[in-house]
Amino acid sequence: MEKKFSAFLKGARKKRQITQQEIIKILTRSDDKLSKLDLTTYSRWERGTTKPKLSKQLLVARALGEDVASLIALETKVSLKQLKDFELSIQRNHNPYNYQTTEFTTKHYNSLANQPDICQNLMAFHNGYLGLDTCLSDFHKANLKLDIFLDNHGEIIGHLLYGFLDTSTLTSGHASKKLSNCEFIQPQTHNDKSLTLYVISGFSLLSAPRMTIVLTVLDILRQSRNIKFLETNCHNQEAFSIHERNPDCEFIFKGPPIALGGIKVFGKNYRYIRLKISAESVLAYKIVSAYIPFTHKDITSLP
Repeated sequence: MEKKFSAFLKGARKKRQITQQEIIKILTRSDDKLSKLDLTTYSRWERGTTKPKLSKQLLVARALGEDVASLIALETKVSLKQLKDFELSIQRNHNPYNYQTTEFTTKHYNSLANQPDICQNLMAFHNGYLGLDTCLSDFHKANLKLDIFLDNHGEIIGHLLYGFLDTSTLTSGHASKKLSNCEFIQPQTHNDKSLTLYVISGFSLLSAPRMTIVLTVLDILRQSRNIKFLETNCHNQEAFSIHERNPDCEFIFKGPPIALGGIKVFGKNYRYIRLKISAESVLAYKIVSAYIPFTHKDITSLP
C-alpha cells in the first residue's frame, strides 16, 4: 500500500511522457492546495519515501484527469461510530407501513419546466420540511436536475435535487441561501470551470433509494473531475455526524430552528445545516471506500 501512490505517479508520468518538473507545473496550476508543491516533495512521493493524505492523493489524480478509484483501498478500517452512523443513515426504514423496501424505479429529469405536479411536491417538501423559502418558478430553473424514485404504484418515495454552479461566481464562496439566486450550468459545456455540486436536497423514507442517493453523489464527484466542492443541505443527523468529523467540512449556515428532530448542533436543533466540503475529501471517506470503484455499476444494478 505504501508504494501504491508512487506507482500511480510513475504511471501517470509515463503515460504523458513528461518530466517530474513538467508534472509539477501541471499540478501547481490546478489547485491552490497544490500550489506549493516542489520537486523535493514530489520526488519523495514518486519514490514512495513519503505520501500525502488520501484526500490530497485524490486531488492529484483528479488534477491529472485520472480515475480516483485506483488509489482507494476497498478494505479499510472504519470506527464503530462511523459505521453505526452510516448504517443508520442508510438502512433505517422510516416508513414501517411500506414493505417495498427495495423495489422502485428511478426517473431522471434535466428540466422540470413541464412537470407542474412534481414541482408542487418539491415546493411542499422544501418549504414545509426543510424550511427553505421556494416558489414554483425556482424548480423551473434551467439546468436544475432531479432524480425521482417511484414505487410500484407510481407514488414518490424519494428524490435527489441538485445542480452545478460556477465556483468563481459564488458570493462569499458558496451557493446562495435562496434557490432563485442560483445560476445552474451544464458541466459538459464548462470544462474549464471550477464547479460546485450543490445538492439542494436528497430524501427517502426507504433504505434502497437512500443508498442510490449516496451512490449517485459519489459517482458524480468521481466522474466530474472539475467539481471542486460539494455543498449540501444536510437534514440527516447520522450523515451530518459523518461529515462533521471531517476537518475539511465547513458550516455555511443553519436552517430554521425546531424543537425536536433535524440536526442538533451545540444543543440546538435545526431543520438542516448547509455544509461545504472539497470533492476529494468526500471521496476519501473511509466509510465509502468499498463503493467508490463500483458507483456507476451499483447504481445501474439497483432496482
